[in-house]
Amino acid sequence: MGEKSKMKIILIVFCCFLTLTVAADEKYVTDSTVNTALHSTESVWNNTNGSASPDYAGTMVDISQTATSPDGLITVTLQTDDITYTLDFGQLDFDALDPIESTKCFFSIQVNKLEAKGSGSVTASTQNGQKSFSCNTVKMGVKNFIISGDVNVGDTITFSNIVFDIDSSDYYFSFPCTIGSQVFLAYNAESMALPSQYASILKSALKSANSQFSRKTRSKTKSKGKSGIKGLLNQELP
Repeated sequence: MGEKSKMKIILIVFCCFLTLTVAADEKYVTDSTVNTALHSTESVWNNTNGSASPDYAGTMVDISQTATSPDGLITVTLQTDDITYTLDFGQLDFDALDPIESTKCFFSIQVNKLEAKGSGSVTASTQNGQKSFSCNTVKMGVKNFIISGDVNVGDTITFSNIVFDIDSSDYYFSFPCTIGSQVFLAYNAESMALPSQYASILKSALKSANSQFSRKTRSKTKSKGKSGIKGLLNQELP
């Protein structure tokens, strides 16, 4: 190995060491006890919640969603049953506020995915009458988004200014359905998908920030994120 290669390796190792040292010495808050606890919480989270999949699983209240086409000619209603969900968190990061505060700092959590599944039914009302579909394993998900805000570690641990960085491309849906007892052959019989015109109307409505699915997704993510941070911080504080 030539001298230039050796020097390059030494430089890379030194830079990595320097980066780790700076990260460990970074101040999130001026209170030294709280700062240490925040660093430990971040480390534990990223080695557990940040790497496991999923982090949480449970049940979710059933979702009822009605949507109307832009021209007002079609109304579609989804009703789900027996909804279960999985929630997979990614990395947790703390950062100092500007200016830095004694016990309050900024946090952000990468959310890899929250996915809900259940059975259900879809009713479509048109000018030509009404059709009812039975849906097996309806899937509704949102992936690769960020939840962030401020956390204050005082006598109690409080959160504020929480926001969700979600856009329409983060959502995904699957509606395997049949009409009556027969596959709706005029559409994709192989996958038994809900007719695309009805699925599109539902998807647009479910992506809205005010939809039941969006509200439940945000509520579940915020609740589990906050309780996860609180639990780890309480372990780390003396």
